[in-house]
Amino acid sequence: MNPKLLILLAWVFYLLERRTSDEIWLFCMVSSCVLAVCAYFYKRDDRSDPSAKKAKDA
Repeated sequence: MNPKLLILLAWVFYLLERRTSDEIWLFCMVSSCVLAVCAYFYKRDDRSDPSAKKAKDA
């Protein structure tokens, strides 16, 4: 997933939670934030060291 999209979704869920005070939007916001952090670090780790990836494939 794209971290920017997940952050945008978290922001939308935050606005919905503030407007309705429903706990489901809070859960969606927190889960979206956790997924955004995981996607960011996965993307960063995937790009960081191409030489290690070649050694792992061989």
